[in-house]
Amino acid sequence: FTEDEIASADVELSLASATLVQAEAAWQELGEDGLDDAEVGLAKQKVVSAEIQLALAEDELESTRLLAPFDGTVMAVNANEGEIVGSGSIITLADLSLPLLEVFLDETDLGMIDVGYRVEVFFDAMPEEIFQGEVVQVDPGLVVVSNVSYVRGIVLLDADSFAKPQVL
Repeated sequence: FTEDEIASADVELSLASATLVQAEAAWQELGEDGLDDAEVGLAKQKVVSAEIQLALAEDELESTRLLAPFDGTVMAVNANEGEIVGSGSIITLADLSLPLLEVFLDETDLGMIDVGYRVEVFFDAMPEEIFQGEVVQVDPGLVVVSNVSYVRGIVLLDADSFAKPQVL
């Protein structure tokens, strides 16, 4: 939704709330004056109608909000304002409090990785840095990427093995 659509839904919510308050006040006023049942019934209908409009406006406003399933850092936004999106992922969110790496080893190295193994990690972009960590997960089966079989594992880096986690 665009900011204008969100603002419009917010205005609809405010208008529906005001209509509800007015209808309730009119109903109370009619009931207190002892007017006939038809006028009281009409006032009740106005209150019910205003309540329904308020509920619809609240639902519409709620549908404009995105709620992340966990706290994290937005890594990518794959849509633009006003763009119609499908059911695919439009925002990539990462939990950077745990520096996890997905690693792929040649299938012949299967015996060299297991949960609990200590590792040293080097990055081509930072060849002078050595990061320490521990293997926390190894897939039970091989992963095939471009017709090549790999062993996939997850490594949790030690926070004290680097001074600035944001470097990663």
